[in-house]
Amino acid sequence: GEGKYLYNKQEGQWVFYYKNGKKSTEGLFSENQKTGEWVGYHDTGELMWKATYVIKEKTESGFTMKIGGIEGRKISFFKNGKVWKEEEFSNGVKNGRSQEYYEDGKPKEISWFKDNEKDGRTNEWYNSGKKKFEGFNQKNQKTGNWRFYHDNGLVSVNAAFDANKPNGKWEFYSRDGLLQREGYYKDGKETGLWSYYSYINRRKQKAMELALLGGMVSGGVSRLYDNGTLTGEGALNGIPKGIYEVMKNNKSVETIEAADPPADNPAQGITIRWTGKWKVPKKNGTWKDFYPGSRNKKSEATYMMDKLNGPYKEFYPNGKLKAEGDYMTGKKNGDWKFYLPDGSLDAAISGRYMLDKKSKF
Repeated sequence: GEGKYLYNKQEGQWVFYYKNGKKSTEGLFSENQKTGEWVGYHDTGELMWKATYVIKEKTESGFTMKIGGIEGRKISFFKNGKVWKEEEFSNGVKNGRSQEYYEDGKPKEISWFKDNEKDGRTNEWYNSGKKKFEGFNQKNQKTGNWRFYHDNGLVSVNAAFDANKPNGKWEFYSRDGLLQREGYYKDGKETGLWSYYSYINRRKQKAMELALLGGMVSGGVSRLYDNGTLTGEGALNGIPKGIYEVMKNNKSVETIEAADPPADNPAQGITIRWTGKWKVPKKNGTWKDFYPGSRNKKSEATYMMDKLNGPYKEFYPNGKLKAEGDYMTGKKNGDWKFYLPDGSLDAAISGRYMLDKKSKF
């Protein structure tokens, strides 16, 4: 930089430069502190920001000193000269309304600050002008109810935070406004069973209740439904994924699986629509199947990544035992017993099995 010193302190007009020789900042000093209007430049020479500095006395640990800090509005600019940010300062730190713009001049974010931290309402928009999210901050942390939006303007997530951690009820929606799943967080972790919904002609019905941990099904008892009716419960493993139809120029080209709704790609003529269906996580551990419309057990089994593996029992609708034995990687193995409806042994098919075939000996 270049400027003058008075009694070993910067005084008067000073100019600072980039390594390429272009100005970086310029403004006034008074007794080593910035004062008055200062401006900053991009390394290509265009105006980058301007702000007014005011010298105030500040006392810390019993010592009083003079410090020059930004007071009022600081305006930052893109290289094309359009406004990038407008920020309110007091005592050298952000306090009040702060607004950021896209390079084409459209609003990007409006937030409120207190002592350099986000504190109060925050709103952000997509470049299209549609809302991206809205909510409140307290000391730079999300708090209370937040709402996030898809780029088409429809709600994607209704959320709740406490000290920046998910806490409370969350709802997730498809790009066409259908509630896909909902559940509760506690201290940043999923708690209880999360409800997943499927749709036929936009008619909602429960598809799954899942015990989640970090977005995955892991441990706990989960439940599966068909047309809203409980069909089974037990241990599942994996990431629940929605099934989506990929359309190119209004023609279906493929179906894909995704944990969250994929975005459209208008530049390539691609739109992605949720089919209303889910890829069910794999059965892994103890599992019970029920007869439709009742809690009467149809079977009780052990699975290993969706294959029957271990003890197995099957029941008649009246609760009487129908079959019992063991599976190994999806095939009957070992001694099996089958029973007639009256409870007597069905000797014709009972016996020892190996790889799903009954031994003749």
